[in-house]
Amino acid sequence: MPALNVAGSGKVVSEDLFGGNILAHRDTLDEAVNYDELVEDLGVHTLRYPGGSVTETYFDFANPDLDLVADRDSGEERDFIPISEFMEFAEEEGLNAVLVLNTRDQLSDEMDENGDRFAAIDEVGLRQFVNDAVSGTWGDVNISGFEIGNEYWGSGRMSAAEYGRVASEMAKIIDDELKLMEADHPEAAESDVIVQMGTNFNYSSLGDEFSDLTPEETLELLNERYDLDLDRLPNWTEVNNEIIMSYFDTAEEFEALDAINAHVYSKGEEVAWQRSFMLDTIENTWMQDDRFSEKEIHVSEWNQSGVSSNFDDDDYGLKNGHELLNILEEFADHEVDAAQVWPLLQWTKNTMSQGFDYEGLTPTGTMFSMMAENLPGKSVLDLKGGGSMADNASFPDLDVHGFYGEGEAVFYFASNSSNAISQEVDVSGLFQDVGGLEAQVLGVAEGENPGDQSSIAVLRTLDPGEVFGDGFISAELDLYEIMQVKITDFTPTEAMQAAMDAIDSGEQDGSDVPDLPVTDPDPEDDDEDEPDEEEQDEEGFLAGLDGIAWVAALLPLLGLAMLGG
Repeated sequence: MPALNVAGSGKVVSEDLFGGNILAHRDTLDEAVNYDELVEDLGVHTLRYPGGSVTETYFDFANPDLDLVADRDSGEERDFIPISEFMEFAEEEGLNAVLVLNTRDQLSDEMDENGDRFAAIDEVGLRQFVNDAVSGTWGDVNISGFEIGNEYWGSGRMSAAEYGRVASEMAKIIDDELKLMEADHPEAAESDVIVQMGTNFNYSSLGDEFSDLTPEETLELLNERYDLDLDRLPNWTEVNNEIIMSYFDTAEEFEALDAINAHVYSKGEEVAWQRSFMLDTIENTWMQDDRFSEKEIHVSEWNQSGVSSNFDDDDYGLKNGHELLNILEEFADHEVDAAQVWPLLQWTKNTMSQGFDYEGLTPTGTMFSMMAENLPGKSVLDLKGGGSMADNASFPDLDVHGFYGEGEAVFYFASNSSNAISQEVDVSGLFQDVGGLEAQVLGVAEGENPGDQSSIAVLRTLDPGEVFGDGFISAELDLYEIMQVKITDFTPTEAMQAAMDAIDSGEQDGSDVPDLPVTDPDPEDDDEDEPDEEEQDEEGFLAGLDGIAWVAALLPLLGLAMLGG
């Protein structure tokens, strides 16, 4: 019989993890669309504008208030939410804003001996944009941050060296303008300057050109070409990060930076390490450097991938909702400070709501809403122990995730079974007695596919007496259903009390997450068809990568590992 025990406490789940992405070239804020109801139902309090790759394709910080924009390459025009309309909406709804800045067009044609271009920043336009945004020209909105570019390696079309040059200079300009504004606008001091982490994809891929060199030659050429001081590195992704970091080489530049940003799109249980790989990379590079060790970590796009061939069409819905919970635990474990889920309103398989007009939340969106309402301010309970990568307890057909804060414990009992299950879970290791309990089950309408995002989400409230008794919680769940149990007015066991005391005092250490060796994923998707172009473009280059692309990105530099110990 499954039994829960608490091995310790993890990190707190921040309210700032529940932001979202608006897509200015697709969404509209017309009253009939009900976008205000969407953000309210989801519990979103921050919107990232104008979105992801749309920023590099259409947006111009020097001319941001256009309702008709042109593709930078084709010249094709399309409707767009101008920044004044977005800010008016954000003000009315009490939302914070993260503003993404275009970077693809902030480069000169001049190249160095490596073929990397130099920065050519529109400083006047950039300063004016920052000033207008913070001073309230378009609306009285708290600007949480200015994000420098979107996926420089994809829609930004840059190498790591090029992005390092652009990002370090833009960060310095933004920070200087914010400081100049502080006397009249003290809130300027609270706006973050956000820089992307490095990857080894697409325009930023390094490995091929070094394939014929020995490890010693590779290391020597990297150091010489990019003015680095490396003795060993485990993979090319970290090399790209070191290159970007190297351009923040003055106090003015690295002090301007407030946060390092990642995109996280998970690809399935078989490669569960992808949930944390980008965050681990930040920890292993930026956070090991005294210049950046106190910076925040942000994730401006996250979800289960909607364009990966690792998933079938029926791997979304409730399954996607459970995956959001898995990723969120990773965010807490890695002390991610802010995040924006992607997407809110779309036709993709992983969306929070389907279509062009808001009519209701998908099963995944409903799970996001439940977490946004119940988890901020609570800390993860380590129900697994042993320094494992995740904190949830796993039993046959059932995962259990636990959180605690301010006198309330919240648990999620998530079915992993394609059949109905009935399990009694022993919680006597956590509670001696329970006085107050609320339980809801997230499922889908009768006869509908629980793994389909278009299925109607259904929340049903359970009788507490049927859920808890004699130290057991009863999980009677249909296919892939998720039961949320909130427990108050309880008498904890000694182990649970210890975890509660650590959380309440703010002294929880968190689970020790071991550094996992980077192994090559099984390239089962080498010959897969390319994802739908429109989906891939809007979700981001990273989300569509499978198989050999990840192999190349994560390939260990085995020879280098033998150098320097």
